[in-house]
Amino acid sequence: MLIENFRPGVMDRLGLGAAPVRATNERLVYCSLPGFAGDDPKASLAAWEGIVQTAVAGYRPLREHWDPSGRRRVEVRDPTAPLFTPITTASNFGALMGAVSVVMALIARERSGRGQRVEIPLAEAFAEAYSTMLGMRVYENPLMGDSHLLRDLTYQCADGGIIDLSPYSKFVIPLLAAAGVAEEWERLGLIDVEARDFSLERRDQAMAMFADLVRSRPASWWDDVAAKARMPVSMVRTPAQWVATEQAVRSGTVLTLDDPLAGPTVMPGRSFDLSRAPAPPRPRHLPDQDRDALLAELRGAPAGVGHPAAPAGSAGAAVDLPLSGFTALDVSQAVAGPTAARLLADFGADVIKVGNPVPAVTDGIVGQLHRGKRAVLLDASSAPGARLTAELIRRSDALVTNFTPMSQARYGIDYERVSALNPELVHCSITAYGLSGPWAHRRGYENQCNAATGMSWRYGHRFGWTLYQPTPINDAGTGILGAYAVAVALFARLKGGGGQQVGASLAQGSTFHQAPYLVVEAQGSAEALESAEARGARTGRTRCATSTAAARCTASTRRGTAGSSWPPGRRSWRPSCA
Repeated sequence: MLIENFRPGVMDRLGLGAAPVRATNERLVYCSLPGFAGDDPKASLAAWEGIVQTAVAGYRPLREHWDPSGRRRVEVRDPTAPLFTPITTASNFGALMGAVSVVMALIARERSGRGQRVEIPLAEAFAEAYSTMLGMRVYENPLMGDSHLLRDLTYQCADGGIIDLSPYSKFVIPLLAAAGVAEEWERLGLIDVEARDFSLERRDQAMAMFADLVRSRPASWWDDVAAKARMPVSMVRTPAQWVATEQAVRSGTVLTLDDPLAGPTVMPGRSFDLSRAPAPPRPRHLPDQDRDALLAELRGAPAGVGHPAAPAGSAGAAVDLPLSGFTALDVSQAVAGPTAARLLADFGADVIKVGNPVPAVTDGIVGQLHRGKRAVLLDASSAPGARLTAELIRRSDALVTNFTPMSQARYGIDYERVSALNPELVHCSITAYGLSGPWAHRRGYENQCNAATGMSWRYGHRFGWTLYQPTPINDAGTGILGAYAVAVALFARLKGGGGQQVGASLAQGSTFHQAPYLVVEAQGSAEALESAEARGARTGRTRCATSTAAARCTASTRRGTAGSSWPPGRRSWRPSCA
């Protein structure tokens, strides 16, 4: 494969365009990632990130953000002016769609014997970042539906920190119970604990009481209580705090590599999970470091070596779409899971959307998320529904779910059970924080995972309050990462690898989106911590996610001393480990 991201025509001028290069190697997958497509009037522009986002209306005014709490709380000079976001959204989604497309092209090559040219203009890939909002009147809906007990998603705590939560009564009422106030609220006629319902007439009173309740405890206390109650709540962390958590390190979401110049350095790890993962990522090589070895390889290799042979009997075989003939089950809800399954359908898979008959529409967000899918409603907890689910699993190549591991086991769709039914199945599990680490059991949506990993802080701290990205880019991006993991596993299966469990998490997704900055932030966190330790006591170079620094930062977070500290009037958090 060859990957380039020049403006259209540049590679042709260098004599390295797709046509002449592929003429010498018909199995080559040639991937172009220009800012704008060759037939776009803006094709000649030097399409840096800011140029692309400006062209596609990526910078949105506050009034068009999907964050109802942020719209009310952040302080901007002109609410009608577009806000700059530091997230390189167009580049990120171009990279995501490019990676998926390359693997799909390799799958097609495995079946047809031929490569192809793939073009992913960043301006067009950006549509995936806004895909969940197209056609929705989200800005006119401040999350005040009949199932929402609360209006706000973010609340200030006793220590000035902030927590982020899901406002549905089914989550808020168990949180009240974990905090020890649910019985009192029920006596006041505000909620019904058993039914997980509330009084619409007294919702304003409940919202005011809830805000007072949150202000009575520090952010770290709410974070711990919610984790034990398995409720989707997170304290808002800085990026430096996130990379120092035990979860980030143990799940592999961040890792430490021995950089040839900087020494052991913290950086984002792989943004997807494979149960048959290769060796850990290698550190970067310095520019031109491998010149002699590569030239020696080229001089010593006979002509044609390096081009893998076509599979037996595949030469000339026609392939309409890479996943034609593959079947995938979509048993996910909301955004990230359905996005992954929708991409599988876009690449030719027969995707069967399995939903719960009560309610008949299980996702809340529909439309483009389910295009190209067939649909069936069944009750997997009933005997007939369980039999039908098992039969669908036996006949499928992939299964996509975004239930927690505990819920997967309850419905009989966990990896252990489905792999026994179908050892060749690729089981894709999209989660909040990953399948390993101390937070693997925690629930969370885009909002909570962005809060936990520092992305909400990154965008909002300069405005005086946490703020989400203009649209839920992490849900969409994590869905693409899930589709990528499935594609990699299906490609491995074509090479004789069999089925396996794969996955992606919202925490991995938000870490990926922040990748250009996290190395520097983790280094600053480590150096501040080291200066507080006995100077000169270190035996080697270190950056934050080495065992000592990570343990210290994690312990501080648990005690609350590294929790978000943001008293009124202050415009940035000052965590003790940053």
